[in-house]
Amino acid sequence: AVYQRYLGWYDGHPSSLDPYEPVEAAARYVEFMGGMDSLLENARASYEAGDHRWVAEVLRHAVFADPGCEEARLLQADAFEQLAYRAESGPWRDVYLTGAQELRNGSIDVPVMQRPRPEMARGMTLQQVFDYLAIRVDGAPAADLGHLTINWQLPDTGEIVRVELSNGTLHSTPGKSHVSPDATVSCNRTALNELVAMGGQLGDLTESGKATVSGDAERLLALWGTLTDFPIFFNIIEP
Repeated sequence: AVYQRYLGWYDGHPSSLDPYEPVEAAARYVEFMGGMDSLLENARASYEAGDHRWVAEVLRHAVFADPGCEEARLLQADAFEQLAYRAESGPWRDVYLTGAQELRNGSIDVPVMQRPRPEMARGMTLQQVFDYLAIRVDGAPAADLGHLTINWQLPDTGEIVRVELSNGTLHSTPGKSHVSPDATVSCNRTALNELVAMGGQLGDLTESGKATVSGDAERLLALWGTLTDFPIFFNIIEP
């Protein structure tokens, strides 16, 4: 418990230091259990015996080894559903039922907002704004841009933010500045809110006169081009 709370994933057991990747481990588990047919036969027997927790655990390996195995998916979904019926915790019940939903119908695919609403953007602190931009940076192409230092000035509020791209990650510190930045951006807070809430392009703001960029504008605009709208929902119970 101390390991997991303070040091992350490691539970203190030596076998946890360098485990197989989930898909490879799943294939080995299935083989160890005598193959998929044998595993499913035993899982069905455990389900009929009411051992739904064990069924859910065993079929985790079956689904990871062969996500297309409909019988394994549906049986694990049934086990999750039974566990949800018995769960006293609302969040536990939601987790079980979400897993069953994904097993039966795939991961949730619904339209979602990728950006804050304008009124939310207005209420965000500068740190929150740049933290939001940082999580939208696609690390791989951003890393190709190398090390980039930026001062972001907001003349209407008199604020400044020190921004730094390093190893494909974006870091920011409001109230601080670089002595010799690679690039400097100047725009009002309303223009910054527009970039965040409306998904605007920095290049469009400079062309319209709402923002000015000095220094290494090419790399700065390339950095802005790495911002991506990431998917909110993704697979949990399968690779």
